[in-house]
Amino acid sequence: MIALLYYLVALTGFATALCAPVTGCSIKWGTETVTGTASATGVCRYTVKYGSAARWATATSPASQTGVSATAIPPSCPQISSVLLATTTSEDCLYMTIYAPTSASSLPVFAFFPGGSNIMGGIASPGIDASAIAKAGNMVVAVIQTRLGVLGYLPPAVASTSSDPNMGVTDAVLALSTIQSKISAVGGSATKVTIGGQSSGASMVRALMGTPAAKGLFRQMILQSDPLNYGLQSLKIMSTLQSTYYAQSAFAGCSDLACFRKVSAADIITAQTNLGNVVIDPSNGIPWAPFLRPSYGAATIPNEPTNSLYYNTGALAISPSSVPLLITNVKDEAATSVSQIFGSKIGAASNAVYYSALNSLIGGTRANQIVYSASLTDYQVPTTGSGDQFRETLSHLVTDFVWRCPARTLAGKYAAAGGKVYVGEFRQGVTYPLNSGVDLCVGKVCHMDDVYPTFDTSPSPSANTTTFENGIIAAWAKFIAGSAPSSTWSAFSSGSGVSGTGVKSLGGDGLVGSCPTEYWGSKVEWDFQMF
Repeated sequence: MIALLYYLVALTGFATALCAPVTGCSIKWGTETVTGTASATGVCRYTVKYGSAARWATATSPASQTGVSATAIPPSCPQISSVLLATTTSEDCLYMTIYAPTSASSLPVFAFFPGGSNIMGGIASPGIDASAIAKAGNMVVAVIQTRLGVLGYLPPAVASTSSDPNMGVTDAVLALSTIQSKISAVGGSATKVTIGGQSSGASMVRALMGTPAAKGLFRQMILQSDPLNYGLQSLKIMSTLQSTYYAQSAFAGCSDLACFRKVSAADIITAQTNLGNVVIDPSNGIPWAPFLRPSYGAATIPNEPTNSLYYNTGALAISPSSVPLLITNVKDEAATSVSQIFGSKIGAASNAVYYSALNSLIGGTRANQIVYSASLTDYQVPTTGSGDQFRETLSHLVTDFVWRCPARTLAGKYAAAGGKVYVGEFRQGVTYPLNSGVDLCVGKVCHMDDVYPTFDTSPSPSANTTTFENGIIAAWAKFIAGSAPSSTWSAFSSGSGVSGTGVKSLGGDGLVGSCPTEYWGSKVEWDFQMF
């Protein structure tokens, strides 16, 4: 669903208060001198290249930073060009942009992966300017780009990576390995790395839970608005996507890798859009978003990490008892998606109309359990009354099904395995560009409305917004430094409830949403259980 929004909404460009390069922001990156830019608040920004790769090949460390502009925001990985207006796109896109206080020494490090349904986003995404959080939180922040979409997760069968198609994930491992070996150059500590992400960026963090090569590269994790209902895809699903994708006319006559590599990046992305239009099938494990994901069952990710979290935490690549976890969702995650998919107000609807909508989103078996269950009245549309009841009810259900309720459930599993985990819900946010003008988001906190608060980058801050953002940054900084996010934010326990017990309310009305007890994961299964 979110993938469709990125196709439909052109976002504003990257904004920054950083200015000209100065000698105070010169560092030794390996054996090379790299000079970044400095802000008036005492934060240096450096863009460095961490990887190089031929199309559909595993990335390796670059020989040097020659040709890299350390003062610029780098090109984004190939994607729909209208979304990131501030930068060009290039397959040579394996960069990280690092923000560090000028007086940094052995500081905690926050390695952040931007969201975008695995097909969009990057360092230039709106709101992802880490100068404020680096300064206020006294930390080093590295924003990391990895390959996206087909170029990151769907190589042709003739590529050497076809049996292990997780190029985007191995990009992330290479970036984290680079941080381990070089982050001290900007005053960061390799032993104090927290990895985090928002939306599909959070899903990347989840994938790294199941990646043996990532073990030891970080000490903590942050998942913001991770669509936890969706596990990674099986190699079988990957193969189905692969055969459908490469049967398109753009690849006609190609039988060897050299031919596939000659197809233009623009044609690759056009074919990717076409793929999304034909393969989405929730009843067979291909959701609306992200329809392209890392694959499990390969050497990179042997076991599906979400399923492992639920059934067997011992199968994870990390030990929950040694890696603290922070999980958040926003109050109305699905409102933007529902508004875009189902258009304007619908009002009351019959069970037949509602069932049809649910069937397209989660499949007929699960839709039947919800629509015709006597105990799930919160998820059923009243047949009388006024107002936009259809979309409001659907938004509530999808928010719970994809984000809120699996987050609570899996947090309890993590805690039961000895992990220290904190769970929060954004009851306040700052409207993200893709949500601007979406009628169903009026008065709500929609998916991605947590991005500006996380980085203190609201384009029109008010006194209330500033206070809220300062509180979020303070909580994130304390967690990244190795403490509880705040003195009033208690760790979630295995006995904490999906009803909301143990969940920290973040701003707004001070409330938290609840989930029906013992329903999700049993009568209505999660995708990660089914596929």
